[in-house]
Amino acid sequence: MKKQIGILIIVIVFIGILIFANWLLNKQSQKRNLSEANVLNSNIIQEVAPENSVSVSLMPNEVMENTTTKEDVVEGNIKKVTGQTFKKEVLESEKTVLIDFYADWCGPCKILSPIIKEIAEETEKVKVVQIDVDEEEELAMEYGIMSIPTMVVIKDGEEVERRIGVMKKEAILEMLSQY
Repeated sequence: MKKQIGILIIVIVFIGILIFANWLLNKQSQKRNLSEANVLNSNIIQEVAPENSVSVSLMPNEVMENTTTKEDVVEGNIKKVTGQTFKKEVLESEKTVLIDFYADWCGPCKILSPIIKEIAEETEKVKVVQIDVDEEEELAMEYGIMSIPTMVVIKDGEEVERRIGVMKKEAILEMLSQY
């Protein structure tokens, strides 16, 4: 009986190690794919023609001037913030700032994203920014982000509110109305 329990424990530990190794490999693969995608995206320039049509051209290995950097990417009224732009865009902002900590692979983040975009378009007194926790791990750690989506409200450079998970638009607007 003791021998069977010992074998069972060994099998369970082995399966646990396999699951952990698989998780670790997937995480490394996601980072590698993300960095490859960033390299590819950095070689793409979008030019808007007078007719508002968009043409895309690849510029391999050329030095390009006046290109958009990762820090400048704006989606609607939402600015993507990095560690380099965080102080200026968030801590030194004259407006109250709503930070959406998210990841591209996160299902609940994808549900919340259109709500955040609507709020950014409708609200002028609040600045809305997003931080990708995979790309900005240091900021996520600094703010103690343990699960996503997490929304953090910053006023005068200080955190005044934090909400975790998907929320209805009305609840987010009510939270922001206090500031």
